[in-house]
Amino acid sequence: MNQKAVMYLCLAAILGTLSLGWGQGGEQPAAPALPQLSVGSADKPVAKVNGEPISELAFLTVLTARYGGPCLSDLIENLIIKQAAAKAGVTVDAQEVLRRYVNTERMVETRAPITGENFDMWLAQRSLTRDSFRTELYYQMLVERMVADQVKIEPKQVADFYAANKEQLREPAMVRVAHICVATEEEARKLKASIVQGQITWEDAAKQHSLDPWTKDNGGDMGFMEDTGTPFHKAAFALAANGDISDPVQTRMGFHLLKRLAYKQERIPPFEEIEETIRQRLEARSLANLSSQKRAELMRAAQVEILQQMPTEPSPVAPPAAPAQ
Repeated sequence: MNQKAVMYLCLAAILGTLSLGWGQGGEQPAAPALPQLSVGSADKPVAKVNGEPISELAFLTVLTARYGGPCLSDLIENLIIKQAAAKAGVTVDAQEVLRRYVNTERMVETRAPITGENFDMWLAQRSLTRDSFRTELYYQMLVERMVADQVKIEPKQVADFYAANKEQLREPAMVRVAHICVATEEEARKLKASIVQGQITWEDAAKQHSLDPWTKDNGGDMGFMEDTGTPFHKAAFALAANGDISDPVQTRMGFHLLKRLAYKQERIPPFEEIEETIRQRLEARSLANLSSQKRAELMRAAQVEILQQMPTEPSPVAPPAAPAQ
């Protein structure tokens, strides 16, 4: 998937926008634009090496040779999905995509103090940009909407899943912590002293000083977490009682103060407590399977005519002649 995405992005960056025209306010997207070489730009240089230009055409030749086939496949699949969605009367507006995008960003960012991976790093690992991720979400959601009415999870399925997977559903010991992240250890120690001495409340300290935009307004609450062995987790589980505050803990984000809010022993949660969670998990699994089947079905049914074969090897310039003997 990563290799496919990077191919897509390379062509998108040079040949034109393959996103959906996402605006600053997340307004309704325009129709996907097909890549086009700008008129009269064949000799326009994209770089110079010791004064010698590399033309846009030479660059595009190499790019097309290396990544043209997979990128064309992506464009074909997206157009097939778009046509099928239009025929089925299925739409997804930019606000819906934006909500899922923001939820994904929030999920990644709130775990960043633990994982050390913020949203931009998460995208880079998948060879995506913010715009291309929105575009992927758009087509994914179109397919999901085409099959959503086929997702039906019966109460017996939920109960059977719980009965068959009790051990897998066992929850490890978990601690609920709030955190305040600042830039330096000295700042963290001074802030802790101010909190302990009653000069400022924990909630006000988080709101005024924390570098985490996703949790600062709710007192830094990160919810329950299990111990995965990171310094952040070790410090969280070392807190002996609710209300205890840790010494500064360093991560890639900065220096954190942790406050224990609650603790749960290892257990198998009762069915009534996680029934809805199991239902949602089974529905998500069913939706993913149905979406994958729908994509394959659409690709098989489409009449695709390749009008221009992509080259297999780049040849923008002739190799240099061998030196005379």
